[in-house]
Parts: sequence; C-alpha cells; structure tokens
Amino acid sequence: AALRCPPPGTMKGARVAAVNTGERAPAASGSSWQPGSLSVVRIGLFLTGFASVFVFAYVRNLHHLLGDVQLFLSEELQSTLAPHATVADTANTPGSSSFNRPPVQHTSAFDGIELYADSKTVDRRIRLCNKMHAELLGDLNAIPPRRLKLGITTTTAANKRMVEREVLPWILYNVFIGIAEILLFHESDDLEAKKILGQIQAVTLVDCAFRNRFSAPLAGWQRLKDLPEKLRNQYRPELGWGQTDDRGDIWERVGGRTGWKSGPYLYSQLDTWSKDFTGKPGNYKLMVKQSFNIGEGIHIARNSSIKWLFHIDVDEIVLPLPPYSRGGFNYTSKPGVLPDRFRWILDDVFKAMPDYVQQAHFHNHEARPETVGVKSRFEEVTLMSVNSHFASVSGPFLLYYNGKSAAHITPKTEQNGPHFFKTFGRLPDGRKTCWHVNDTALIHYPYSLIEEVKEKGKRSCEFYEDAQKGMTSRVSQCFIYSIDKEAFMLGARNDTKGIEEFYRSKIMVGDNQARKLLESRRMMRRHEVATVMGILKAEAENLVVF
Repeated sequence: AALRCPPPGTMKGARVAAVNTGERAPAASGSSWQPGSLSVVRIGLFLTGFASVFVFAYVRNLHHLLGDVQLFLSEELQSTLAPHATVADTANTPGSSSFNRPPVQHTSAFDGIELYADSKTVDRRIRLCNKMHAELLGDLNAIPPRRLKLGITTTTAANKRMVEREVLPWILYNVFIGIAEILLFHESDDLEAKKILGQIQAVTLVDCAFRNRFSAPLAGWQRLKDLPEKLRNQYRPELGWGQTDDRGDIWERVGGRTGWKSGPYLYSQLDTWSKDFTGKPGNYKLMVKQSFNIGEGIHIARNSSIKWLFHIDVDEIVLPLPPYSRGGFNYTSKPGVLPDRFRWILDDVFKAMPDYVQQAHFHNHEARPETVGVKSRFEEVTLMSVNSHFASVSGPFLLYYNGKSAAHITPKTEQNGPHFFKTFGRLPDGRKTCWHVNDTALIHYPYSLIEEVKEKGKRSCEFYEDAQKGMTSRVSQCFIYSIDKEAFMLGARNDTKGIEEFYRSKIMVGDNQARKLLESRRMMRRHEVATVMGILKAEAENLVVF
C-alpha cells in the first residue's frame, strides 16, 4: 500500500546528544573532607546539580553559539579581504568556474539596484540564468559528474508581470543552488509570459493552454473520440475538465505515463481517485491539477535523467543549510553572509541519502511580512515562523506546515498529491523509504505582497459573483483555510480599505509581536535568500551584454 512519510519522531537515525560521565576521583590524601559530614555532602550535591543544569544549558545551545562564533569569524575575515569582493574573488567550492565561487560578502540588496519588478532588467537576468545553467551543465557532464541532476516540477498561471516580478527571480535562485531543470506547467494563455519563459534554458515549458494544444504535445490534450473506449468511459462532464473546440469536439488531457500500474487516465479519472477532492471547486480542483502535472513531470524527469525531483510552488524556496543547523534554528543568519559551500549543500544532502530512500521530505517555515509596502518577497521578507519539526515550539502559521517532498526518480515513482510522492512501505529489514531532512528547510512566502489579496478575487474560486454579493455558502466550498476564503471575499469586492485592514491584522507581524516571537524563538530571521538575490542582481548588473 502507498504510504506517506512516517511521523518524524519515529524515524531511525535521529541525531541525539550524549554526555559522557566518569567516576569521581578519590580525594587527595590529607583532605579535610569527611564522608560523614552531612552538611558538606549537601553542599556537594547542590553544587553538582547546579553544574549539571549549567552543562545541559550549554550543550543545548552549543550549535547556536558556534554559529555566532562562525559568523563573527567570517565577518572578521571579510574585513581583512578586499572590501568589494565579487563572485570570482573567493572560491569555497569544488571546480574552477565562477559558478562554483560564491562571494564572501555583498552590499545590501537595495543599494543602487532596482527591484526585480522592473521589466527593464529581464534580458540581463535571462542571460545570467543561462550563463549559470551552462556552468551547471559543465559540472553535470564532467567525468565523473561533480553533481547530481536535480529538478523541480511546478504549476503556475503567471502572467507577464508575475513572471518578471516573481517567477524569474525564483528560477534564478533555484539555478544558483544547483537545480538543473525546472519543469514548468503553464496554465495561462499569456503569450508574453510564455515568450520570456521559453528563453530560459533551465526551463522545460509545458504549455497547458487549450488554445495551444496543437503546438504543445507535452500537455497531452486529445480528442475523446480518438481515444480507446476504456479511456472514453472515464469522462465525467459534470467535473468540468473537458474543453470543447469550434467543431463541438470534446478534448481532455491524458496522463498516466508515469505509473508502473495505473496506465493512461483522464483528468476526470484522476479527480475521482482523489476521493477527498472529487468534484470540489477552488483549491481542491487546483490540487487535482497539480497532481496531474506532477505525474507528467515525473515522466519528463525520467526521460531527462533527473535523479531527484521536487514539487514546490513559485512562492516556495528550498533553503540549503549545513549539518546540525536544524532548519536554521541552530544557525544564526546575518545579512550578506552565506553558509560555507552554500551552492553545494543541496547536492550533499541527496548524496548522503541511502540508495533505498524513495522520498525526501522537507519541512517548511513560513515567511511573514512586517510592512504593507513589500514589493519583492524574496528580497524583503526575512521573518520566519519556525516549524516544530526543528524546535520544541512552533511559530504562528497562516497556511500549511506539513512541508513538501522530493522524489527519487525510478520506474516506480508516482505522485501522491501536492505534498508527497508515493512510497511503498518498508524494506524487508524494516528500513523506511521516506527520509525526513533535518537541516535543509523549505520556506513558504504566502501573501507577502498586499497585491496578492487583491489578485485572490480574480482566481481561486468559481463563485466570483457570490463573493461580490457577500454570499459565503458556496464560496466556503472552495477553500481549505478560512484565511484564503476571507482574502477571496475581499478581493472579489475590491474592498481596498478592507484589504488593507485584513493585511495589517491577519498577515503582517508588527514590531512588538515580532520582538516577542523572536525572543521566544517561535520565529527567526533568515537572510540567505535575500543575500542570494543581492548577489544575482549585482551579477546581472555587471553582465556584459553584446
């Protein structure tokens, strides 16, 4: 039977801390201590207990303290080096190309460089992405290869503006950390967005728009009348997955090339298999669509020799962190400083996994804005709610906190919804085929921009007119989380004042609240993503364009 990841607490091989204790040495001759002295014994026991508490507290925070020392030494080292260090100045990773040489330090992500929302920089950023990708391919094609081939599959309906503002920086970051191929399923008719995405060598663009079905065979659109009877019988018109052309012919997407048992199936059939989502609108329908595209992505990944395939969205970022950092909980983050070998950490994570592991599960933090004026989520949002997998307490989460997964691509790999891939129980000797990653984390950036609340009313739910009239009964069917429903209702009514009040009260974290949550360690600061964005901006700015 297909199983999800076991609870983290049941996983074998969890790191534990041990303190070695020894017997007390005998007292020196001539000592005034007498075994029969009760008061001295009490004092000794008190001092021993006090020392034990001190040692326990010290060991518990040892990694945190070492992180501070490491950062301090790193900053001292930086001050002795050239003050304007660039990507080519200091090498701390294998290989000889500039791709393998992260900078020691860079200036603020906002110093004299325009935000990524500026469309004037698109050509430079595409060139930079293709340059980094070519150097990454050099590592993959070396003999022996210096890297594993890692990939991402994602589904988005981004228009041109969103591609420039959100998707392109997201792609650049992923190539920077070692993602060789991004399988992007584009559920939009925006041709300008497709034109930009089509120029990026790291992207395999799957155009899912029905109007482009003849030029996009990877999307799998086929006429029902051309299909075998077994497939035609799967069609469920009431589920709304079919499309009708000008001649009145019905089309549906055909998938299922990835399953080792399932065989071909229609959208409609996958919907009925997803029992919790069958026939439901809104977010439920989106998850069926994502599941279908993940299945097709597995097939493409297998043909592209991808070893490990993530499924994440364009508002989610993989954060590679060194061993024992516990998702950053035990590793202090400073602006302008990246962990050693940052661009190789993700590769190291997968190389360290046993061959029998089929699924690696990455637990997620949640990024929270602190101002209404955020324009670029990856550059400006650094406050994170901590996932309880990494700590004894959890920060406040708006949406999901069960993470996302990466699949080891084999002939048996299958999707199991947006958050998991299918695993097939335990090995005969009891070893589990799902691996919980304890240091590298995922960061989710929901509602980082106030514009996202406004845009929510244009999508996410079929009952737009109901929302405009303030009717919630049918709208409630679309959403898993109440905060998504509230955002949709406000966005559909274009209630500017209500949107701002909602954003300030429900999404933003104020100064006082942030201070308390940081002190209690339920939230933390992470600057790595903003640091990478600053590096990429500087590189794009300095790129020679012919």
